[in-house]
Amino acid sequence: MARLKHVDRLSRCPFRGKTGSDRRTVKTTRMTHPDLAVPSASDTAHLVKYASLVTRSPEAGLQFIKLCETMAADLLRPWFFVLTALATMLRIKRTLTGEEIDDMIENICAGFELAAERRRRADWQRTVANAAKFEAETLAT
Repeated sequence: MARLKHVDRLSRCPFRGKTGSDRRTVKTTRMTHPDLAVPSASDTAHLVKYASLVTRSPEAGLQFIKLCETMAADLLRPWFFVLTALATMLRIKRTLTGEEIDDMIENICAGFELAAERRRRADWQRTVANAAKFEAETLAT
């Protein structure tokens, strides 16, 4: 419930539309956790409006928003390495075409599959070496 109050404060922010140091002050007060991205006031207000369409109370709205955030994180977590690489390339190049994004995803996934295959082969080589060592020790005794 405290978060919804925070959201309401952001939508009525007295610094909206101002420039300079006032805007920087607002951005730092919006941040709830240092590792999370800072949503804009309009994004947060839209979240509350959409949650109010499917819920009746502010507490239920907060739970709905938390559920949506959790589900989004669960969907994106397995692809974090791809998203990180795409974000890095977007920062460098500023724009990417659909073909470039598809090629990057393909190359990134192929690289991870290659690394996993190399790891499996190294594990198998260790297994073979341990078996040979065990066989040599048992035959020696």
